[in-house]
Amino acid sequence: MAAEKNAAVQMKDAFEFYRRARMDEADRVCRAILKTAPEHFDAIHLLGVITLWRGELVAAEELLRWALAVNPASLDAQLHHAAALRYLKRSEEALAIYCSLTEFKPDFGEAYYGRACVLIDLDRLADAMVDYETAVRLLPEHGDLFNDYGIALTRMSRFEEAIGAFDRTVRIFPDYDRPYNNRGIALFHLGRFREAEADFDKAITFNAGYSEAYYNRGNTLIALHHNAPKEGDASRLEEALASFDRALAVGPEFAELFAARGLALQLLGRYADGMSNYERALALRPDSIEAQQGYRVCQAALGRAEALNIRL
Repeated sequence: MAAEKNAAVQMKDAFEFYRRARMDEADRVCRAILKTAPEHFDAIHLLGVITLWRGELVAAEELLRWALAVNPASLDAQLHHAAALRYLKRSEEALAIYCSLTEFKPDFGEAYYGRACVLIDLDRLADAMVDYETAVRLLPEHGDLFNDYGIALTRMSRFEEAIGAFDRTVRIFPDYDRPYNNRGIALFHLGRFREAEADFDKAITFNAGYSEAYYNRGNTLIALHHNAPKEGDASRLEEALASFDRALAVGPEFAELFAARGLALQLLGRYADGMSNYERALALRPDSIEAQQGYRVCQAALGRAEALNIRL
């Protein structure tokens, strides 16, 4: 009885550490409990959740499976086990668990959210949207859910609705970088380039190492140059190039980034530099149409310049 009481006190501490994102301390307490109570469900379950949060997927799946062996009726443990399976690319197993959860508990919003994510992984967008719509109705204050819902809407070219979903995320998490970047993408697709630029700037404000936001900002500046060009004004192109350089500095490298950088250099008349960037894009993605076309444009421009004895 004393041991059980002590474990309960320790478990309370572990939950508090977890709530405050002090994961190492929560982990230590859970392991201490398991030394004296090896079948303590809450300790096993929380340890599995912490391990999943760390990205140690195989170990997390084993811990969560162990937790379910101790208490197979736990809906939360089933939910977390399904998440581990999804991250391990075991999509069909994860899908089966989510389906079981929604059948058993039709108002379990997290299960609909999880199933929607798996369906997105399986490229079943229409089915995923049904679950997202149920989830957002059941979880109206779940910021991550609205962010993912907005991404799915963007993939379906439902940009106005996507902006509404990202607005909800921003309201819930005003200091979170991702929804600003994602909303900027939807605004870009609608041709609302100045608003998109403002959102990419906001994302970078909250995360100075956000490579994708720098890349998106650079593309937006090129679009602004095309849509409101001033005679002889290359300032937006220079700024776009600086954004691409920053994206490269914080990494990772990807073909679209080199292709976009090549375009900025091409538009600045720096054709040789543009060609070298298109070459790097093609080395990463040989089927890139943008890089192939840009490379040929730069090559032709350099050929014309050579024929006219002009140095570029």
